[in-house]
Amino acid sequence: MRKSRCRSLRRSGENISAVEVEEILMQHPAVALAACVPVPDETRGDEVKAYVVLKDGDGIEAPALVEWCAGRIAYFQGAEILDLP
Repeated sequence: MRKSRCRSLRRSGENISAVEVEEILMQHPAVALAACVPVPDETRGDEVKAYVVLKDGDGIEAPALVEWCAGRIAYFQGAEILDLP
């Protein structure tokens, strides 16, 4: 298991495990690496930002990856901001 600098975030009163979100992202066949960090949000407290490194030759778009994750993670855990190369 990879270590995460920020182990948990708090969005709209819900605790979110950065490690859980990273593990879900890593299950996608196009993802080589994933890391989640908190981004301050005036309304929600923290927002989840995911940095994703794709495997060579894979060109998935951020909206498609968000949709793929939606079926595998609680609605409040999903990353709202994805940073793909």
